[in-house]
Formats: sequence, C-alpha cells, structure tokens
Amino acid sequence: MVNFKKIFLLTIFIVSSSFAQDGGLKSLLTDNASFGLSTGVFTYVSADSNFELAYGFNYSKQLNAVLALQGGLISGGLSNSEDTLSFNAISLKGLMNLTNLSVGKETEANVYFSAGLNVMSFKDEGQAVVPNVGMGLRYALNNNLDLDLSSSIGTTPYTGDVISTHMLFGLGVNYRFSSKDESVEWNNPLDAMYGDIANVKTEIEGLATDSDGDGVSDAFDADNNTPEGVAVDGKGNALDVDMDGVADYADEDPFTARGVQVDAKGRELDSDNDGVANSVDMEPNTPSGATVNFKDKKLEVRKMHLCLLYTLTLTRRLFHMQIMKDWLL
Repeated sequence: MVNFKKIFLLTIFIVSSSFAQDGGLKSLLTDNASFGLSTGVFTYVSADSNFELAYGFNYSKQLNAVLALQGGLISGGLSNSEDTLSFNAISLKGLMNLTNLSVGKETEANVYFSAGLNVMSFKDEGQAVVPNVGMGLRYALNNNLDLDLSSSIGTTPYTGDVISTHMLFGLGVNYRFSSKDESVEWNNPLDAMYGDIANVKTEIEGLATDSDGDGVSDAFDADNNTPEGVAVDGKGNALDVDMDGVADYADEDPFTARGVQVDAKGRELDSDNDGVANSVDMEPNTPSGATVNFKDKKLEVRKMHLCLLYTLTLTRRLFHMQIMKDWLL
C-alpha cells in the first residue's frame, strides 16, 4: 500500500522548494495561507448507508482574493448494511471564494465552491482517483481563526456498485498565518474599487455644487457665503475694485485711492473729523470745531479780524474819495 502521508509531505516540500528563492520559504508558506484540522462523516447516497467518522488536516494557500489551492490528508470510511470500506486519501482542491465575486459590505463569513480530486487508498481494494465538488462556509472567529463548514460529493471508483456515490460533511477550524486585515481572502478588492469609485463620484458631484450661486463651484470657491447677485472674481471672492478690503457691494466709496485707510463701510478715515480725509489732511490733528481751508489749514481768528478790518477801511477811503471827486466836479 502506498504511504500517502509521505507522498503528501513530499509534494509540499517539492512545491515549496521551487518557490523558496522568490521570497523565502517562510514567506511562501505563511503569506495568505492557513492550516486546518477537521472532522466529519462520510456516507453513501443510498437508503441503507451508514455514517462513518472521518478526520484530517489541510493546508490552504490563497492565490488571490478569489482563488485558492488546498491540499490535505483524510482518513475515514464508507459503509452500508453489507460492507465497510476504510481508506486514507490525499485531497487536492481548488477553492473559489464566491463572496469576493460581488460588491458588498464587510462580512464575517465567506461562501466558497470547491472542486478537486481525492487520491484514495482503500484497505483491501487498492487505490483510485475520485473527483469531487462541493460548497463551504468560512466564518471568522477572530483575527486568525476561522470556522469551516463544508460538504462535497464524489464517486468511488467502483462504478458497478449502485451505492458508489458518496458525500462528506465536515466541520473544521483553520488558523490563518496572516491576520484578517492582511489576508486577501477577507479583503475584497471589488469593495475597495467600489469605494474609490464612490469617492470619485462624490468629488465629481462636488464640482457641480455651487452653494451661494455665484458661478464658482464650492470645490474652488474661497467664499461659499457670497450674497446673492454679488459680482465675484475667479476664486469666488466678492469684487473689491479699490482693493481697500471692503467688497464693492458693501463699499460706500468703491473708488478710494490705493493704500489709504478706510472704515468698515469703505470710507476714507478722517481722524479729526474736520471733513478732510487723512490722505490729504496736512494737519490731521485739528482741534474740534476749528475752521480750515481745503487743505485743512486752520485759519487763525485774529488774522481773520485784521483782514476784515483792513478791507472795511480800504472800502471806506475809496468811498470818501469818490464823494470828494463828485463835489469838486
């Protein structure tokens, strides 16, 4: 009888050695891989069949988020009312993660489809290769442990036997060498792609949004609260023609000279309240109530009186001279 355990271990050694130079043997064996222990029952698809206990172990390696390879050893039996077949088998399967074929929310369970071969060695009947297909469910218990529920159906090599078709129902626990957050099995790339597309869609929709209706989208608008109807520049800021810091729509003097100081209403400051703006005020500290000229020069009262007196005196003399002239003539 062929020693299937030795063949299985030798196969793993040969395969792993062929990849050892790529990333190291440890990385090859542990990245996106798991080791599992399982138990279950075999039974013929027949009315008079019995359930026979089975147990084994397996090693799975994820190729990507959807496909994986699995190899394992199974020991069990098949029986009915007439006979019992005991066997050991090497199980070689391909697994397809059906959950990762669709876009959805993060889940704690993955549904998978399996297809492969069992290389079976019967105690008395020899060896045979038995194809099988099945379905399974893996549930994440924590960051590294999965509960594995599986079922499969296959056909024994003895096709002349009316009870040759058999089924396996299994329950196992798998230890993942990679954490759930790192494992491609539990991270659907379609979900990530969908999330990226949703973000892009949101950003595109944001480009068309113009909250204040000023013609500049919110994504580029420096001021999203511009009053309705106010003229703005390319950045969405209300226009300020004289650049005095007060937007034109609120500026009572939109043509203030460049660089002058203005109040909150855009009017040029007049510190001494004499009616002459600071920028042209030659005497910005004129006392309150003083009379000034257009340049804000204060006119002294005494000088004003003298000028007035001189003017009156001159006018009087001219008047007298005119009277004497008329009298002499």
